[in-house]
Amino acid sequence: MGFLMGLIPGALKGLWNLGATWLDNKRNVAEIKGQLDLKKATLENELQLATMQNSLEKAKQDGAWESIQAANSNTSLKDEWWTLILSLPMFLVTVSPLVDVLLSPGDYVPGSLLKAATAAVAAYDSFPDWYVVMVSVAIGAAFGVRIFDRFRSKNGRVVFVGNDPDSSGDRPPVKPKENSPQS
Repeated sequence: MGFLMGLIPGALKGLWNLGATWLDNKRNVAEIKGQLDLKKATLENELQLATMQNSLEKAKQDGAWESIQAANSNTSLKDEWWTLILSLPMFLVTVSPLVDVLLSPGDYVPGSLLKAATAAVAAYDSFPDWYVVMVSVAIGAAFGVRIFDRFRSKNGRVVFVGNDPDSSGDRPPVKPKENSPQS
């Protein structure tokens, strides 16, 4: 029995050392986790800062390019030329039905001018998408508005999605007002 009594202090010392080592390891793991969390937060902040700096640099470059283009267009007639070329089909489609009514032989039939104007406006739906986008971009550029990135293809048709980048372009069509006959 004396022999076993001599082993107890050694066993207790071993258990004590084991517990102390376990606590040290637990403290080290917590310290390393804290360091990793700090490093992760630092890297996330650096990434966010780099992203913001990149966006700022791109905006500066875009602004510089636009300034150069604006300065170059001061003495150029290309804007006016392309405005004329792009607006010519719209002008012809609008004027053609009205000319037909005004130059038709015979007496004027009340309401025929309204029908011709309605037909002219309805003809805009037959314009190809590329033409609609080009005219919209040209008009936007004339007013200094970037509009090209606001168009999206939806079911084979280009739609205007507005300022909302999350917009799906699924806006219901506006129904035309029905003209009530006047008595």
